[in-house]
Amino acid sequence: MVLPLQLLKEIGEQYIQREFHCIPERSQIKVYSEQDWKEFCRKNHFDGEGGAVYVPKIHTAYLHAGSPYFIPNFFHEYFGHGIFYEHSILGRELEAVLDSEKAYEYLHRIREKNSLGFAASNLDNFEGFALWLEAKLCREVQEERTWEQKHKGLMQKDRALFELFQEGEEILTRFGLIAQMGFPKYYSPQTLDGLLKRWYASDGEDIDLALLYGSQKPYSDIDLLIVSSRPSRNFFNGWLDIYQIEKSEFLDFVEKFDISITEALSTGTVIRGDEFCTLARKKLNTQKITKRAIRHNRRRKEELQAYRDAPLSERERKVNLSYEISYQRTTELLAQGKRVLGRADLK
Repeated sequence: MVLPLQLLKEIGEQYIQREFHCIPERSQIKVYSEQDWKEFCRKNHFDGEGGAVYVPKIHTAYLHAGSPYFIPNFFHEYFGHGIFYEHSILGRELEAVLDSEKAYEYLHRIREKNSLGFAASNLDNFEGFALWLEAKLCREVQEERTWEQKHKGLMQKDRALFELFQEGEEILTRFGLIAQMGFPKYYSPQTLDGLLKRWYASDGEDIDLALLYGSQKPYSDIDLLIVSSRPSRNFFNGWLDIYQIEKSEFLDFVEKFDISITEALSTGTVIRGDEFCTLARKKLNTQKITKRAIRHNRRRKEELQAYRDAPLSERERKVNLSYEISYQRTTELLAQGKRVLGRADLK
């Protein structure tokens, strides 16, 4: 039995609300008969063979009622493209250039390293995401067979895009893929612990401490401090900013009031390592100011200052400048005998 459009919409909205914490708000649906569909496509110079199209400029999904793939088409256009253009950072970026000459360039721009998106270009991100979500929603309403039939008829490029996003979910987790596509992020420490289990070998058993800090706003990056036996390094993929630091270096930085770890240690939420965190916070709160700590912060400031003319991204330049100022201020305060336990103490 074919479910009524209103019921399909309600089921889809329930799923989208559960997984994305949002629903289409401005997007509309227009369904055309065979004759009206042909006339609509003729007037607007659409191919029409696929039986559906989404027009982002007016947030409207147009559907051919007689298409054998009406249900997957509805999910693809209304939800796949609708929530993307309305709620994703990438979709909003496209909407901002729709009426300009930059639209074509934006769609076909090759994705930069460590940026939002998962496919090679913005256009592939839009289509790949909609195909991935279309398949999910078809399963929700027991229309897997219809989706499979449509999938067989897809062009090789579109089948490859769908497989790419399926793999993306396996690699990043579903939450991670949704975040990678620029959607607002709503999560708990348990959600992030699941990410760590997926990304770190042996379920991340070598992690001594994992802290969530920063603004934690839905559209902001997720900031994590990871203390482990692994070598220190930074990781950023467009939405997840991990500062991984080796355990002995972390403890050394605690003694030196290094702002790169004190802010997270003082204000962060523990994901893993409650006992270790308690000991580290106690150590920080009772740590005496030493000349070694003052020299360390002065040296860190000078190292960042030397990078001012280096070929850095805009994001890297902003981060470096912020830390340069923080290390300078920390040096001054420590020299005055004032301990710095986080950014709040720098004011």
